[in-house]
Formats: sequence, structure tokens, C-alpha cells
Amino acid sequence: MVNLSISKRVQIPVYSTAGFSNSLGDIVPLVIPLWLTTIDVEPILIGLTVSARYIGPLLFSIQGGALMDRFGVRKVLIFFGCLGAITPLLYSFSGWLPFVICLQLVGGLADSISWSGSQTLTNQVFKGCAVLAGRMIAATRIGTLIGPFIAGICLDSFGPIGGFLAMSLWGFGTLISIILVPAFSIPRPVLPPTVEPHNIIPKFADYRTTFRLLSMPIIATMMAVTTLRQVGSSIQGSFYTIHLSDVGVSEIIIGLLFAINGLAGIFSVWTGWLTRYFNSEKLLFWSVGISIFSITIVPVSENLIFQCAMAALRGFSLAISVALLLAILAKEVKSEYQGRLIGLRMTCHQLLNVIVPIALGIVVQITSMVIGFYLIGGLAILGLFIVSFRYRLTK
Repeated sequence: MVNLSISKRVQIPVYSTAGFSNSLGDIVPLVIPLWLTTIDVEPILIGLTVSARYIGPLLFSIQGGALMDRFGVRKVLIFFGCLGAITPLLYSFSGWLPFVICLQLVGGLADSISWSGSQTLTNQVFKGCAVLAGRMIAATRIGTLIGPFIAGICLDSFGPIGGFLAMSLWGFGTLISIILVPAFSIPRPVLPPTVEPHNIIPKFADYRTTFRLLSMPIIATMMAVTTLRQVGSSIQGSFYTIHLSDVGVSEIIIGLLFAINGLAGIFSVWTGWLTRYFNSEKLLFWSVGISIFSITIVPVSENLIFQCAMAALRGFSLAISVALLLAILAKEVKSEYQGRLIGLRMTCHQLLNVIVPIALGIVVQITSMVIGFYLIGGLAILGLFIVSFRYRLTK
């Protein structure tokens, strides 16, 4: 049942924070890979540059979650929201790959912490309500509907600079949204610290406490599922736009495909209704499997209707799966550990985001784009089947 005590004044900026912070992840894959092809970067180096965006999140997602638990999610989101708004503006001043990789490192960390912070905010404010979590994911799909389409128009009209401006605009959207969330609606840190170096630098105890959560079978399974789920997103975030461009699809149409992905995800509002009739864990496995399959078979046809159908199917299944993940995890872990839990989940994501683009780049350079999609996607589906089978044995 929806918690009616949570006012629209609280709900709307939470949805907006999630919408901007999440959909930036759909603008970046449209802008950066296509820009790299214009400066004649080889597939392996494209994979390396794309993966660099996720190295910072891989190393510091858990620490970012711990900072949210220690300082409060609001302060952390404001800081990283500023970084996310400023960093994209610097790309237009560089064509030197090492500097681009540095920007990827900083921008990727800002984007990741902003999105994980939005998820932490959702868990803390909505307290595991599947209906409100579904609405939040619907908000992210609206952002995905609007953002890439605007970025595609900007790219087509103004070139890469237009794409970078679109990225910056979305960063400012995240910043303004979190400022509008009423402070009284967010739980205060248990022990509010002073801003001193020993409270900011990574602590071994934070990582130890976080990884201990994996001793819970349900948490370990959910982390395995969310890791495999990210394979499809990593393919989409690296070579998906390049493949579409290679077969003659324009930037505006590519942006439209991302927008269709977002529009289909709006139907995540059905998450609460679906859990009344289907087991949440089984529904999660199926939705993740469908999301991977729908990106894996993209090279099967260049037909635009087929591409639109796969984008819609992927958007719907992705949105359902993340709403289920958030709801399940929120119920299994206490509120004071939610930041660390989301940090753990984001670490699992970033591990694949670092590995998959490089691996796909190597396969593409050695063989072809088509084989790369089939091989990486097929391995992910096989891995999901194995995790599902082992999970059923432990039930």
C-alpha cells in the first residue's frame, strides 16, 4: 500500500533527482562513443576510454555509500551533482586521449555516486515501498525518454559540443533536484561527523562491513543478478551506438531509440501489481534475462521497426528488474546500511562496466561487431541461468 503520509512535495523532487541522475547514463553512451569515432580512435581504445568512466565508481562506490551514511545523502549528492554539471563542458577543449580518459574518470565517478545517491534517497524516504519505488523507476524512464532525444538533436545540429552541453544540462538538473528535496524528509546520519580528512578517505572498516552483507544468501544472489544485468547495459553504453551509426542510423534516430527505451520503462509502475501475482525473485530473473537478450540480438536486423521493438522490450524489462532489486534489498537490510548496500550494488555494476567494453572492443577488433554482441551477451545469459539454478537449489 502507498504511504500517503509522504507528500507530493517530497515525492516529486526525489523522482526528479532519480530521473536526471539515471538518464545521464543514457546520454553519455550516445555522445562519447560517437565522438571518439570522429577522432579516429580504434575499437580497443574506444573500449578502454569507455571503461575508464567506470574505474572510479568501481574503486569508490562503497566509499561513496559510506559517505552517504556518514554525512547524509543530501550533502554528498550536492557535491557530486556540481562535478557532474561542470565536467562535460571540458570535453570540448580536448582531443588528447589521456586527458579524455581523465575526464572520464572524474565524470564517471560523479555520475555513479549521483545515481547511487538517488537510490539511497529513494530507499531512505520511501522505506522499501514497491509502489513508490516503481514510480521512481518510471521517473528515470521519463528522463531516459527526454534526455537522449534532446542529446541526439543537439548532436545532429551542433556536433559533439551540442552533446557535451546536453550532458552538462542533465548534471545541473540533478543538482537542482536534490536541493529541492526537503531536508526534514531525509533521515539524519546516526553520528553526524565533521568534514575532516579521516572522515572522507576510504576506511577498511567500511569495506569490511559492506562485504559482510554478502554472507546473506539473498544479498549474494541479488548482487550476482545485478552484475549480470549490467552486461547488457555495458554493451549499450559502448558499441551499441557505434553499431547503429555504422549501419546508417542517424544521431536523432539513435536518440529516439534510447527514448523508446525510456518510454517503455514507464510501465515499471506495474511492478507493485505484478508482485501480487508473481514471485518477486522469479520475476526478477526473467526480467533480467529478457533485458540481456534484447540487446544481444540487435545485430540480427537493421530494420528500424525491429530496433524499436528491442529498445522497448529492453526498457520495460530493465525498469521492472531495477524496481524489484531496490524493493527486495530495502527489505533485507537496515536503513543505516542502505548507503553501503547501494555502494556494493554499484561496485558490482562498475566491475562489469570496466570489463565488458574492453572485452567487447577486443572481440570487435579481432572479429566483428556482430560476433562481439552474440558472444558477450550469450555468456551473460548463460551466467544468469547458472545463478538462477543455484538459487533454486538453496530455496
